[in-house]
Amino acid sequence: MSRALTEQDYVDSCLGLSKEGRELLGIPLDSSSSSSSWPPLLSRPPSALEFSRLVARSSPVLIEGCVDDRPALKEWSSTNWLMERMGSAKVNVALTPNGRADDLLLLHQGQDVFALPLEVDMTFKDLASALSSRKEDAPVAYLQSQGSNLTSEPALSPLCDDFAPRSHASSTTASSTRSKDNASLSFLFATQALDKEPEAINLWVGNARAFTSTHRDHYENLFTVVRGVKEFYLWPPAEGWALEETEPLPIYQWSIDGKKSDSDYIAPNALKSSDLVLRPVPSAPKTPWIRPSPLETRTSKRNAPCKRYAQSLPPLRVKVGQGQTLYLPAGWYHAVAQQVDDGQGEGASAGLCIAINQWYESDAAFSDRWAWTQFQRSLGKKLDGTFVKEDEV
Repeated sequence: MSRALTEQDYVDSCLGLSKEGRELLGIPLDSSSSSSSWPPLLSRPPSALEFSRLVARSSPVLIEGCVDDRPALKEWSSTNWLMERMGSAKVNVALTPNGRADDLLLLHQGQDVFALPLEVDMTFKDLASALSSRKEDAPVAYLQSQGSNLTSEPALSPLCDDFAPRSHASSTTASSTRSKDNASLSFLFATQALDKEPEAINLWVGNARAFTSTHRDHYENLFTVVRGVKEFYLWPPAEGWALEETEPLPIYQWSIDGKKSDSDYIAPNALKSSDLVLRPVPSAPKTPWIRPSPLETRTSKRNAPCKRYAQSLPPLRVKVGQGQTLYLPAGWYHAVAQQVDDGQGEGASAGLCIAINQWYESDAAFSDRWAWTQFQRSLGKKLDGTFVKEDEV
């Protein structure tokens, strides 16, 4: 006798698929059982053929030596050197009171909103000062970007020059040319395997107070840590059924309290977290966001409503250290925490976490895997009554 599909039927079936998927890829079911054998560690950059096979397999890999041909990056170990290198140039920096730029936030009135950071321009010296601040009420600063800041922001051109491989740096003298040429800054094995240059090359500079919330990108991602440690929390695409999205949320943005004036430049010690207030962005369309956060317990105020997440497999935790590159396949869900280094002989206050990632447009992102994960999510929304026509595969 047939019967309607229940919520528990759906969860049990998806959980079984999640377990089988991890087993087929040799991925641990529990992050506590992870060993040094996962993710695989390559002692050298792969060839184009080897990397194309990794892309086809669509499973994360750690790679050593991808930036060995970029000797100028060794100078980045000195925060003082970076401050001198950048001089008076001002870089775009995100400020929040809680370290969560681009994340959902529960207001005191019980309303969920999507909170954008306050964006300000400051010198690298002032950024370093903000990142080293021990004041509990100091806003959290994070140099972040999704728009290829390393190659598109003129202020970052000195660091863009440093990221150029030795062969290109010696044959090219015009920094303006280098800063606009993603292909010349890319990893050759990836450009050859994917037959395209990176769509974006992003620089990230922050400290342990900043955290990137759970999301997925439709790009093949090569994420290189130059200083400090990045800790990734990962879920394969087939486990998106458990990463429940909110209803479309109104967009808010952190702004300076009306008692202070907004400006393009703000000294890092001039603001307190209490000076930042959320203001609605009326013209911005509402957006859904993934609710579960791996930094919180499953019974936390944020995670407690996520009944499917409570029954899912735990995320996979991968630490990416200095000089290592993580290949993160398109469509993998991830959240990211970070740790600063010890200051490299300049004292703990000079500690930073610096990383550069390259996004390649992915042909695999919208393959049958995409269709399958969208089917999973659509079916789940139909079961819980949140499905709308736009969710159709």
